[in-house]
Amino acid sequence: MQVCTKHQTPMVRLGSGMECLACLAEVSAPARQRAIEFQSAVQAEKVRKRSREAAIPVGFQQCSFANFDASTPRAQQIAAAMSNYADNFATQRSIRTGFVFIGVPGNGKTHMACAMAQAIINRGFSAAYASLPRFTRELRSTYGRRGASDALTDRLIEADFLVLDEIDLHGSSDSDYNLLYDIVNARYESNSRPILAISNRSLDHLINDLDERVISRILGATKPIVFDWPSKRGASDWRAAAHHKTENDSRGARS
Repeated sequence: MQVCTKHQTPMVRLGSGMECLACLAEVSAPARQRAIEFQSAVQAEKVRKRSREAAIPVGFQQCSFANFDASTPRAQQIAAAMSNYADNFATQRSIRTGFVFIGVPGNGKTHMACAMAQAIINRGFSAAYASLPRFTRELRSTYGRRGASDALTDRLIEADFLVLDEIDLHGSSDSDYNLLYDIVNARYESNSRPILAISNRSLDHLINDLDERVISRILGATKPIVFDWPSKRGASDWRAAAHHKTENDSRGARS
């Protein structure tokens, strides 16, 4: 029996010769490490590509569950539930679980939605974000260019997870409602493409104001989540403005 002089272990026949398995492992370890690093780089680039394609607004690209302002028990409850949803998105999408976030402007609805989208992207799925007013303007600019308009709508229809922000569509035309219905209906019929819609108005206002076909499809595929705390953005802006005014008044009194 041949024994490896380095490891003092029995050698085995591989092909036409005798080899030490421990020696072979030492030689192949760097190659395995390089393969692991390469695969990690490939996966990271895929995540970056999906993030770019999601078109999350620049101001929300760093949103996460960790930096969400969950300063009330209700906010903490929602953050925990939405984090769990993203962690288990493979199951949630199979049963078409979606949401409608409702609440006043500036209380974290879009932050939470974008945090969910990014977490879902990190788990290997695709996501898309669209503000409905901006999207309808972009679509109108493509009229007459069939391929361009199809590409815009297909992005929203085909993504695994879709965030539809500002679905109120104030002053919208019939064509806007038809477009929204086509997107929502296509995802509804797929049975595996959840929607997260966001509105600054109450659920009653949405039901009364939105096109009946649209709201029926949205409510048929989502659960309403009410962000029932005050606007953080409005409060901070008001305090900053008040502080600035006080400083100016003080300077004026001293001059």
